[in-house]
Amino acid sequence: MKNILFSFTILLLILFFTSSCEDTFTTTVDVDLPETENRIVLNCIYNDTTNFRVFVYRSQDVLQDVEDFETIDDAIVQLYGDGALMETLNKFISIDTVYDNFGNQVAKETTYYASNTIAQQGMVYTLKASAEGFEDVEAVSTIPTNIEINNSSVEIIQEFPDGWEPGYSTYRLSIDFDDPANKEDYYFIDLSFTRTIDKEGIAIYLEEIIAQSPNGELPDSLIWMPDFLEYVNAYESNNVCFVSSDPSLQEASQFDEVEIGGEAVAYFCDFTIFSDNLFDGENKKISLETEESFGSYFGVDFLNDFVSTAIQLKYGTVSRDFALYQKSALFQSYNEGNFFAEPIQVYTNVENGFGIFAGYSFNTLDIAVE
Repeated sequence: MKNILFSFTILLLILFFTSSCEDTFTTTVDVDLPETENRIVLNCIYNDTTNFRVFVYRSQDVLQDVEDFETIDDAIVQLYGDGALMETLNKFISIDTVYDNFGNQVAKETTYYASNTIAQQGMVYTLKASAEGFEDVEAVSTIPTNIEINNSSVEIIQEFPDGWEPGYSTYRLSIDFDDPANKEDYYFIDLSFTRTIDKEGIAIYLEEIIAQSPNGELPDSLIWMPDFLEYVNAYESNNVCFVSSDPSLQEASQFDEVEIGGEAVAYFCDFTIFSDNLFDGENKKISLETEESFGSYFGVDFLNDFVSTAIQLKYGTVSRDFALYQKSALFQSYNEGNFFAEPIQVYTNVENGFGIFAGYSFNTLDIAVE
């Protein structure tokens, strides 16, 4: 039986991060599936800070482009909690600007279904969807209980270290948490650097300079500052790559490994998911290393007094379905275009259909960089 190429897009709304997780977990993959009749594709990644947002597609033929996936506009989507019907989801249409094959901007409509319900940790949710001409589908998922970080710290390992970009310093983030015993747990970690600018404090400082100036004006070296304060963001957050020699993270990495200082370490430029397979029921300590430049802000030394920086750690728990999906999707994406690689079937937990219905919980921890 020949294979049919089925393409779908997962939109992960983690306001994990309030909105940043949507970028973090957005994944588009091509999936090799056995030939079958047209089926419903159900996609919903949810957490305990937002409502459920469900995308319902029809499976695609091998000759269709990924961009041509079709949403099902007349589906009935129902949400159950611990076996009881909670609500029938409402239909919405989002309009996004995309580029066509000729580089022109065009409007693209996408249908999705959203709940009024906010998910809770520990509750078992069932998502059911039906549409004319398709077999009914359903999937079951829950949000695992989140963890609490016991201790956290950031230290400068070395300024301008070998093996990193010149002008950057290396920072080590250390955390520990208690893993529940005798149960399979999956965790995720994501890192970013944040910068908070005291715009009001800078404005007052400039007024003081003007008041002390003989001509009542800013010196030429600072004449650009008022315009700068108009457009600069008071808060910035940028994801960063990180490495770790922790065995659990190395096991989760699967692919990316680099050598720094003669030591092989796992390398990540995105969030990573790992299991408690090597530390079930123990107090787990993890160290991550990353780099960033914290020189004079915009080349003006006094601005450093008004700028605070921190490493932002986003961490939490994901369901087993989430972890298995992510792992299989990663394998499949790495094999894409390799004619000698064995085909990878992306994990699905949707009965009678395809897709993913999975939950996660998260916390955000800001650790100041001195």
